[in-house]
Amino acid sequence: MSSVDTIFKGKRWLQPLLLLFAIALHGLVLTLPMPDLTKKEAPEEPTPKEITPRPEAIKVARLPRVKPDEKPVPPIEEQPVQPAQPEPEPDLEPEPPAPESKPAPEPPAPTPDSLPEPDPPTTPAPPPSLDERLQDFGSYMYAPEGTDFVSFGSQQNLWLEQLRDKGRQNLPDVGSFASPLRLNDDPLEVDYPLDECLDPEPQDPSFGVMLTDAGDLLEDPFLLQSSGYSVLDDKALEEVNLAFLPNPDNLEKPFTVSVKINYSCTS
Repeated sequence: MSSVDTIFKGKRWLQPLLLLFAIALHGLVLTLPMPDLTKKEAPEEPTPKEITPRPEAIKVARLPRVKPDEKPVPPIEEQPVQPAQPEPEPDLEPEPPAPESKPAPEPPAPTPDSLPEPDPPTTPAPPPSLDERLQDFGSYMYAPEGTDFVSFGSQQNLWLEQLRDKGRQNLPDVGSFASPLRLNDDPLEVDYPLDECLDPEPQDPSFGVMLTDAGDLLEDPFLLQSSGYSVLDDKALEEVNLAFLPNPDNLEKPFTVSVKINYSCTS
């Protein structure tokens, strides 16, 4: 038999009480707060020790060894170095005052004699004369307009219509042409003065003239058919204005007149 059984022998009623007391004590322990084992306490920082500065070492000048028969050389005392004195600044003489600037004198007013003479107006060169144009091969520019017979008819109708508007007499019926003026004894001619060949060759121009009974011009000659070259047409018109044109009917009447172009070339 164990010692516990010996102690509680005859006192079996104490065992339940001791069991209840042990359970109550265990529950009381469980209700107590438990320490947080996850947190680690920070170590205390060591208190810095106060460092006592060491006294500066004393500089000792080491003297050279002296032989017994030599007298020791006294140490050379270092003379304190005095700071350099700044050089005195030289006395600067005051600058003389700047001379007062005077305004520039105004230039004298220009006189009529001092004014530059204006350039003379440039006059355009006069156009070349008709004779100069006839001698210039560049003046012969061919224009086919008004060179065919259809143009001759339409131009004559236009000319006669203008004469009717002016009240001229003895005009042909509408759709009819004026009578050609025959100049067999003194035909009108224009000479081509150059050796260069024209392409195409010029035709004989025709003009409409309104004559008095004495053969004088009542109106300016009207170009009915062109030679193809305006410079030859202008020369032919000049010949018509200067020529004497006899009126075979001896009354005011329109006529047509042709001018022959004497054309020849060698190149």
